[in-house]
Amino acid sequence: MPLNELLPKAVRLYPHREAVVCGAVRMSYQEFGDRVGKLCHGLSALGLQRKDRLAILHQNCHVFLETYFAAASMGLILVPLNYRLSSKELAAIIADSGSSVLIAQETFREKAETLPAKVPGLDKIIWSQQAPGRTLREKEYDYEDLLASQEQKPAANLFLQDDEVAHLYYTSGTTGRPKGVMLTHKNVKSHALGTIAELQLTDKDHWFHVAPLFHLADAWATFAITWVGGKHVLVPAFDPPTVLRLIQEEKITLTNLIPTMLNMMVNHADVGRFDYSSLRVLLSGGAPIAPEVVRRIIDTFQCDYVQTYGMTET
Repeated sequence: MPLNELLPKAVRLYPHREAVVCGAVRMSYQEFGDRVGKLCHGLSALGLQRKDRLAILHQNCHVFLETYFAAASMGLILVPLNYRLSSKELAAIIADSGSSVLIAQETFREKAETLPAKVPGLDKIIWSQQAPGRTLREKEYDYEDLLASQEQKPAANLFLQDDEVAHLYYTSGTTGRPKGVMLTHKNVKSHALGTIAELQLTDKDHWFHVAPLFHLADAWATFAITWVGGKHVLVPAFDPPTVLRLIQEEKITLTNLIPTMLNMMVNHADVGRFDYSSLRVLLSGGAPIAPEVVRRIIDTFQCDYVQTYGMTET
């Protein structure tokens, strides 16, 4: 199934099922699909066309999920940016990728607002979560205003080839400047299908987006969970007590965390306060983990533990 058909399928099959939980924002698949459709038309109105590059600088948020699916629907190449990088490093990546539009969170205004001056090809910035009363400059747009100005209609149904590039992730390995890793639609689909089969994902699953969506360690679940009609729960940043509480409140069934996060969770003073019975799998990767920490994880959360390893290139 092409990436641009995953969300429309979920909307058809599960229109009223809760799809996204992001702070106070809760959306059904129908509501989520409607917003993605409006974003597609908004990006098209700004001049973006198939195979153009769209960059995003954002914490985990429904905006990030909407952007992933809008890019897939339009045949755009999405360039997720690591918000921990400096403005100079971000400018180099945006220039190398050929991105002409950037979706940026207000939180990163200091880094992002000077990027058009540093990258001649960067033509427009779409700001999300803007501070009240903020004045927009020329070729700047407000994310919610852009969506509100569009008609409610489905995105165009494109026939996308498997070998078309879907995402461009920048990774530096251990030396040199970051290099763009091209993931095709087939790469992304294969990863999603493989995890659906291996982890036995179903529409009963609630995935917790704690690791950053700019990294493939978490981003793959964007498509896999939607493919089966599961629920996405997002937090903007890792905070141990918040994560522990939301596992209980949102009945999280699985997530992928780095060892440092898991170690902080099992050693937190509040770890014994919550019910983790909904969890069935905790995945971990990105760094070595001590056997003793793994034993603590299994004892604490009483679920399966899966050690993961993979390269962005694959």
